[in-house]
Amino acid sequence: MLRTPHQEIVQQQQQLEEQNVIKKSPWIHAWSDSVAGVESLTQLMCVSDLKDDGDYKLVVADVKGKLKIYMGTNVIYNEKLNDRPTAIETFYDSSKKPMIPFIAIACGSTIFYYQNFQPFMKFEMPMIQFSSEEREIWQTLAKSDDQGIQVLTDKLFSLRESGIAISTLSVELLSIESIPEQFEFVKQNHAQMLQHQNFITCMSKLQKALDEEKTVTMLVAGTENKDLIILDQTGNNIKKQIKLKSVPVLLDCSGQFDVEYKIYIACRDGKIMIVRNGILSEQFFRIESKPIGFIRFDKQLVIAGMNQTLNAFYMKGKKNYSVLMPHQITNIQKMEIKRTQAINCVLVALINGEIRIYNDKFMVYSLKSDRSISKDFVETSQFIDIIKQARSSSRTRHSFECSQKDQIICGAHLKRKRISSMMRLKTAKTYIQMLSDGVAPQSYAQGSQIRLSANVNNQQEQLFLQYEGIGPVFKIKLQLQNLSKKPITGVHIVLTFNDAIYKLRAQRNPFVPLLVPNLNYKVDIDVENIDPNGAADLIKVFVFNNESTIPLITANLSMPLSEVNLDNF
Repeated sequence: MLRTPHQEIVQQQQQLEEQNVIKKSPWIHAWSDSVAGVESLTQLMCVSDLKDDGDYKLVVADVKGKLKIYMGTNVIYNEKLNDRPTAIETFYDSSKKPMIPFIAIACGSTIFYYQNFQPFMKFEMPMIQFSSEEREIWQTLAKSDDQGIQVLTDKLFSLRESGIAISTLSVELLSIESIPEQFEFVKQNHAQMLQHQNFITCMSKLQKALDEEKTVTMLVAGTENKDLIILDQTGNNIKKQIKLKSVPVLLDCSGQFDVEYKIYIACRDGKIMIVRNGILSEQFFRIESKPIGFIRFDKQLVIAGMNQTLNAFYMKGKKNYSVLMPHQITNIQKMEIKRTQAINCVLVALINGEIRIYNDKFMVYSLKSDRSISKDFVETSQFIDIIKQARSSSRTRHSFECSQKDQIICGAHLKRKRISSMMRLKTAKTYIQMLSDGVAPQSYAQGSQIRLSANVNNQQEQLFLQYEGIGPVFKIKLQLQNLSKKPITGVHIVLTFNDAIYKLRAQRNPFVPLLVPNLNYKVDIDVENIDPNGAADLIKVFVFNNESTIPLITANLSMPLSEVNLDNF
């Protein structure tokens, strides 16, 4: 049947419209923060309902030793950690309402617990105890002379060659070749305990009795000593300890501890081991490289390796498929789509910023970001990027308009984004104005080349002052530095405070006649708290010179409560 030119034009328009519909992304950009400054890893992030209100928050342990909790792009909690974190997990210790989870952070051999945005308690892993044979050899070494050292070191060498783990003290002794040096080493270290800390490498959680999203769970930790440790629901006692054949780096738990459970363990040498009801199974999977991440489905296990390969195994060990990626894989995660039919997909994050979605071994979509992704949809190099799926209408052969609901959603999103940008702009302008007027907590006049700092713990910390004493007399210590190339003359330091609370011990404010470039000038000012109750207030520091009425630099110092002067009683 011949078609008229009008019909051909209509058909071409329909084909173009169908292509545009297909190419339209099913995702919308939700929010991002390009200056978050977060440096973290996959095992140091999780999301959790911290207040049992249905609002899940992002919990991040920064590699610089900080715990941060995000609500959107806002940091609602920031806590300094005692050590560099290695793993993070959340769990519930009871089913009482409201169900507030614990945040468990592994640092070295210690697990720190946080609840309700506060530190709660900690758990120390038991020390690694070495063999009794090695302990007996060291007891004999302490009593032996130069001639007996050689025989005993040979015994230590034979002990290590037999496959028995020895302490680093023994390894260091065996590395010394000279017998007099060995004797001196034994003399200095024979009294040390032959035990090491058991450092934690990874963590996960195992349900105790019920298969629910919010239920009582138990922490599972892997250690550098090839141990798998299951703690009780309180996180204070070891429920079960299993010895592994390799060092675990990733964990995934299924089932319930009181019924039946399995723990899948990805090890550093590329093995994937299985623990069934507390017993290490002989069955294991192996990939050709070190594992980056792995996820578990009902019938298969998907493992990502450092050789840019995505591997899938059936539960009985047979390999299903292997997909080679064009770039290095940074992480993989599971994505469940529950509609008319449940579909399980795999999210693969690549180092070039691409997120690929795979259904089995077939790629169904590719989402490109201009920055690399390290945690499913969370990037941690310098920003946090969250992506949400858009609710799109079903595809048709004919062109269609966006529904009114979609238009309202898009309009509200753009309005909120515009308001947020205006607020940030206004905040930045106000802050710059405060710096120019000299009314900020610490600010500099335009063109000023003086900096005010304090020396705290041998580190030069700008923008802070330091005080000494517990009262009623305080010593304010500050430093002035001239950053220009010319000397500055006639510098006055003025303190303003509440006369009913403080007074200067000296009769006048300090005066610095000359500031030589690039030299630190230390100034000590004695201030006395004259309030009978030892009240605290703010002390403002102004630095002037004879050339301007605007302060060159200002700073605010929050003083502490003072000890009461007993001479007044």
